[in-house]
Amino acid sequence: MNISKPQKNNNRQIKYYTSTNEILLVTPEDKNRLLRTFLPESDLYTVITAFYELERFIIQYKKKVRKVIIPITKDTYSNLDIEGVTNILTELSAFIFHYDIEFKLTYYRSYQAKLCNTPFEKYDVICLFSGGADSLVGLYDANEKFKRVLALYVSHRNTSWLTHFNTKLETSFHEEKIKFRKITVPSQIKGAYSQTRGLLYIISGGIYASIFNSKNLYLSECGVTIYQPAFGELDKTTYTSHPFIQEKSKKLINIFLGKDIEIITPFENNTKSEMFAMSKRNDKLKFTHSCISTRFGKNLGGCYGCFIRRIGFIVSGLKDGEYKYDIFTIKDEDSLSDYGGHVKGKHKTTDFLELIKFSLDILLDYKNMPYSKKKKIETFGKYDLFRRFALDTFASLYLIFEKEKTGTNPSIEKAYFDARKYISQQELEDRINEVRNLKL
Repeated sequence: MNISKPQKNNNRQIKYYTSTNEILLVTPEDKNRLLRTFLPESDLYTVITAFYELERFIIQYKKKVRKVIIPITKDTYSNLDIEGVTNILTELSAFIFHYDIEFKLTYYRSYQAKLCNTPFEKYDVICLFSGGADSLVGLYDANEKFKRVLALYVSHRNTSWLTHFNTKLETSFHEEKIKFRKITVPSQIKGAYSQTRGLLYIISGGIYASIFNSKNLYLSECGVTIYQPAFGELDKTTYTSHPFIQEKSKKLINIFLGKDIEIITPFENNTKSEMFAMSKRNDKLKFTHSCISTRFGKNLGGCYGCFIRRIGFIVSGLKDGEYKYDIFTIKDEDSLSDYGGHVKGKHKTTDFLELIKFSLDILLDYKNMPYSKKKKIETFGKYDLFRRFALDTFASLYLIFEKEKTGTNPSIEKAYFDARKYISQQELEDRINEVRNLKL
C-alpha cells in the first residue's frame, strides 16, 4: 500500500492518502484538558472526530472512500469490542454516505492517563447547548426537573460569532445556577450541510456525561427538526438528531465507556411554536441563533432554520431578534450577498414556497404526497406533529398578511391567499390560541 506524504491541516488532524482510496486518520491528543485526563473518553473522541473528518474528505474531494484506518491507544484497544465498534461505523457510513466503507481500528503508543488532583462535580444531566432557541428552551426546562445541570456547548473552531452569542447567554445561566462548559471540536465542514455533526455533538455529550458521572443527556430539539422530512422534492434532510444517530451514539458510548446514557428528547412531539410558548424564560429566546450561517453575528433569515424559527416566534406571540433579510418582504431581484455568489431573493422565496406547498399537502392531500416527503412521518408515526406544524405555517402567514398586513412579498402572499380558500380563518385563530395558552 503506497501512502502519500502526510498532510497537516488546521484541524490538528493528520491525513494519509493512499492509491487505493484508503485513508489513515490520526488524531493527536486533544488539547481539551478533560479529554487529556481520561483515556477511554479521549479514544472515543478520536474515533468520532475521525468519522467527522471522513465526511469533510468526501465532500472536499468528491470521491468514494473504501477503507478507513483509525489508530487509538493500545490501552483502550486491548479492552474494546473492536468488531462492535467497526460494525457501528459501517452502519453509520451506509446510513449517512449511502455506500459501504470498511473501518479498521489499530493501535499506536500506550500512555498513562493523567490524574486530576480535584474530583469532578457530579451533574444530574448534561444539556447539549448550541446557542439555538430550542436548546435554550430545553436548558431551562432541564433546570426545572434536575438539581445539578451542566450546559455543554460544542464549539467548532471557526464559529467565533456563535461563541460570542453564547457568552452573552452564559451570564443568565449563572443567575439560574446552571454551570456552563465549552468543548472545542474541529471546524465546520464547508461546501455542504454536514450530516455527521449530530454524532459529534451527541458523542461529546456522552463523554462529558461519563466524566461528570451523569446518566442523562438532554437533546432539546423540536420534533419537526428531529424528524425533518424533505419539504421539497430535491431537499436534503438533516440527520443531526435522527433516532438512528441517537441509537448508534448510545451504543458507541456504552462500548467505549461502559455507560448506559439516557438521551432525553422532551420536545420530540412539539412544534417550534409550541416549544417557545412553553418556555420558562421566553424573554431570552430572542438572543439565540438559529441560522445555518454563523459568520455574520445574526440570523440571516433565508434558510429553513430561520423560516421555522420565524414561524415559531410569530405564532407564539413572542418578541424575536433581528434578521438581515425579511423573507416576507424581500423582492425577487434583491441581492442576498451574505449567502455567497449572487443569490437573489427569488431563490429564497422559492424555498419558502416549497414549505407552503408541503404544509398545504399535509393538510389537504397527505395521501397523495410523494413518499420521499412523508417517509419519516410514516416511519415514526408523526402525522399529527406535522399537521400542527402545517397549521403553524399558515397561522404565521395569517398574522403577517391579514392581521398585521406587514408582508409585501407578492409570491408568498399569492400562495398564502390561494391556500386560504381551503383553510378557514377560525381554524387558524383556534391554532394561535391553542399555542399561546400552552404551559409546561
